[in-house]
Amino acid sequence: VGLAKTSATNSALILSTVPTVVALFAGALGLERITARMWLGIVLGTFGVVLVITTRGVAFDAETMVGDLLSVLAVLCWASYTVWLRRVPLSVSPLRVTTITTIARTPVLVLAGLPGLLRLEWDGVEHSAWLGLAYAAVLSLVIAYLLWNRSVKLVGSTRTAIYMCVTPLVAVVGAWLLLGEEPHPLQAVGALFIVTG
Repeated sequence: VGLAKTSATNSALILSTVPTVVALFAGALGLERITARMWLGIVLGTFGVVLVITTRGVAFDAETMVGDLLSVLAVLCWASYTVWLRRVPLSVSPLRVTTITTIARTPVLVLAGLPGLLRLEWDGVEHSAWLGLAYAAVLSLVIAYLLWNRSVKLVGSTRTAIYMCVTPLVAVVGAWLLLGEEPHPLQAVGALFIVTG
């Protein structure tokens, strides 16, 4: 919803703060000791994300305010979820955690999507849209959550969250290879910071 009410650039920039927010939450709750090396990685990775994203231009204004605030709320929710995973006993498998959280959030997502589902002309939905839905459901939700939950269990929430900095880098490379969008030289510098972080 936030992305629909702001620019992709604003949303991506706001979402790039997840590693920092996770580190702050985990440190404040005493769940993880955030070392100077971890902070350096977070700062370098986040700076790289800022370089990658801002080459397209950022515009925070009254038109994007609602979407920007919803994106901030999404960051707080995702960071809380990631830090909460550290409180799950090690005896509970990542598959079980993924299953429980997926089942628990499904009714909320269905309610949020109900207005759109009721307005949708189902006979006009193309085959490619169904493939996109399958891709999102299987890879972006189930497998991604399973890998995320396993990583948090093995290396901690802060070390896992830093990998969110890679998302804009993958998007730029994908846009270059699949859409022919020429990367900006500053994006290459940002990529270096992300990988170093």
